[in-house]
Amino acid sequence: MELIFTLLALGFLGVIFVLPIAAFVRAGSAHAEIQRLKDEVSELRMELARLGQSEPSPTAAPQPAPPSAPSVVPIKSTPESSQPHPEAIAPPPPTVVEGPVVRPPPLPDTSPAPQPAPPPPVFEPAGLPISPAKPFQWERFIGAQLIVWLGGLILFLAVAYFVKYSFDNNLIPPEVRIALGYVLGIGLIAVGVKMQSKAYQVTAQTFCGSGVLILYGVTFAAHAIYRFPAFGSILAFVIMSLVTCAAFLISARMNAQAVAVLGLLGGFLTPPLFSTGQDNPVGLFGYILFLDIGLLALASVRPWPVLVILAGLGTCFMELGWTERFLAPGKVHVPLISQSLFLAAFLGGFEMARRRGNAATCQAGVATALACGAMLYATGLALSGSMGSHLGYVGGLALVGDIVLLVLAWKVPNWRLLQSTGAALAHLFMACWMARHLEASRLYHALGSIFLVATLHSIYPVILARFRPGAVAPSWVHLFPPAGLLLIMTPMMQLPVIPIWVWPVILLLNLAAFGLAAVTRSLSAVAGCLVLTGVLGAGWVFKMPVTHASGMEFLVIVGGIAVFFLFASLLMMRLFTKARDEAPPPAWLSDLPAASALMPFMLLILATLQLRLANPSPVFALGLALANLLLSAARSFARPLLALVGLVSVVALQFAWRMSGSVDLLQGWIPLAWHLAFATLLFVFPFLSRSAFANSIPAWVAAALSFPLHFRLIYAEVQTSWPNPYMGLLPALLSLPLLAGLAQLNRWFDPGHPLRNTILAWHGGAALFFISLIFPIQWERQWITVSWALEGAALCWLFHRIPHPGLRIVGVG
Repeated sequence: MELIFTLLALGFLGVIFVLPIAAFVRAGSAHAEIQRLKDEVSELRMELARLGQSEPSPTAAPQPAPPSAPSVVPIKSTPESSQPHPEAIAPPPPTVVEGPVVRPPPLPDTSPAPQPAPPPPVFEPAGLPISPAKPFQWERFIGAQLIVWLGGLILFLAVAYFVKYSFDNNLIPPEVRIALGYVLGIGLIAVGVKMQSKAYQVTAQTFCGSGVLILYGVTFAAHAIYRFPAFGSILAFVIMSLVTCAAFLISARMNAQAVAVLGLLGGFLTPPLFSTGQDNPVGLFGYILFLDIGLLALASVRPWPVLVILAGLGTCFMELGWTERFLAPGKVHVPLISQSLFLAAFLGGFEMARRRGNAATCQAGVATALACGAMLYATGLALSGSMGSHLGYVGGLALVGDIVLLVLAWKVPNWRLLQSTGAALAHLFMACWMARHLEASRLYHALGSIFLVATLHSIYPVILARFRPGAVAPSWVHLFPPAGLLLIMTPMMQLPVIPIWVWPVILLLNLAAFGLAAVTRSLSAVAGCLVLTGVLGAGWVFKMPVTHASGMEFLVIVGGIAVFFLFASLLMMRLFTKARDEAPPPAWLSDLPAASALMPFMLLILATLQLRLANPSPVFALGLALANLLLSAARSFARPLLALVGLVSVVALQFAWRMSGSVDLLQGWIPLAWHLAFATLLFVFPFLSRSAFANSIPAWVAAALSFPLHFRLIYAEVQTSWPNPYMGLLPALLSLPLLAGLAQLNRWFDPGHPLRNTILAWHGGAALFFISLIFPIQWERQWITVSWALEGAALCWLFHRIPHPGLRIVGVG
């Protein structure tokens, strides 16, 4: 009983003392205002009196002007009347007498002009009421507003304690208590709405806020404490929702941010307060979505960014609370659907505020935070147990967050960094998911996701720069395809066998890298993709099963890689060379086709060592096709250096097969035929394309070195398969095409050609190399010395015919 009397005493104090104090303060402020107005009126009267005294002086001033006017007029009229008489010219001397009279005329001439202007602005009293700026009145704030707020708080606390006391002592039946609570809450809201005016704005907002809180508290008590059968979870939920809607409408009408905040807090507290303990995601997240839409609509009408921030925080807490209590492996789709709807709502709120002309910075910031939170939420699920194994649901959530960030980067010009943020979080998610859940059955889903993320972030900056004026594709955009290739290394290291379908994704990522290089004028990503593709190919070779079918698949893949990289690099080089208005291309651009051609041959060499093929025809056929492709590209794109690259590549491939230890002695003619085919192709190529290489040396050097570099392979096959005592005939036969080519080159190149001696020296030296090998191969001992002497004599003869400095070095060697 003491507590209730205390509460009643507080209520009486609030009525008896607080309200009179407020009235007294208002009366004091009104008295001060009246005194200020009296002072202003007295000042205005004094000013008017001063103006009344000063008015006769301007009217008396023009009165002397009339006598001066007639004095001036006769002077002007006398010359006009005297003009017909010539003697009348004499009056000018009397003008000297008018000298003292002339002094006044300037006054009427100058004064009348400015004097008519002053009479209109004589009404200066309009500018007199200049009131000083009103200082902030702390006594009014403390005596009126603060007291009213405290009174509202005391009133709410009194009602709350009264309700609690009635709970404890059962003074009033529960039904009556709840009814009184609803009556009081609705009454306070009605009084607050009725009192809405500038004079009672604070009091009205206090009443409305107190009424909203009382309605929340009474509804909670009826449901959770008294447990009335009529107040089930559904009815209580509906009542709280209606109270929240009413709070939003009242705040919008009365421009009361505090009422909106109270409605927001009550709205987000409704689900945990009236929870049934059973999972109902549709009802829960549907209610939160409805609440968010209302808050965003209110924030677009009123400049209250705090509502958007609190709405975002409340949504996150609701999502985390549901996750902690109800998330299970079979409910992974719920976060995808709910968070996608929340992100769509906040993105729509941002667009609504932006179209209304508001800054919408807060809406964009909250949407960004929710999108990043969704991607981190998906990453956390990916690191969990079985709940993160379904890439469609978990990865879909990360993709939705990524798309929202891209949309915001499109809408907000200064927030372009959001794209890199989304890309980093998306790649982080894929790395975490593959590290935890990657299996052979999920490989294709992972590859598709990697390609989707890399392609999305590679194409987006290009589209943005095209459709948004002033937007420039950032320099780091070309890093996304190499990042995708780095992600593909995870299955290469984890899975025991990698299917062939991983290569289309690799080639598509390389295609994206070349496309971005053409847009951003940066070739670093192309070089990185080339290296990473070679590493991935090597890893695939070492995990490839040693079967005929897998070998054929690999050859198809290597052929596709070779064609793609070679022609893509050549086209890129031509594109960069033609664009002369841009920055100069890097110095290593000319080496890109050669590096692109070497990589497939390196993969072929690894495959040859791994597969140990007794019959090298499949590998050599692909090598011959690649060599032919290289030579064709060298001729079409005027890159003679590719001929030397092809020579080194095919020779290394043939030696790798020889070193693999899988040589079939019964089929020696097969590798011999391939050795001769490789050597002949590289030797004949520049002769068939003489016009394309008339002013270059590398292709002719490759032709001259073709048979000498293949001699060791050809000699080993002949000696192994067909041993005979006339092996000296082999170098003699190989020298014949070189001698014939030397004769033809001597006819083609005129003596004045700058490259004639160099080309002839290479081919002549190669022919002498085979001629000098005849003696040491066919004979022994003293014949070796004889061969050296003959070689020296032949070099001297050749140098006499072709004075090239390189022959001196060969002679010394």
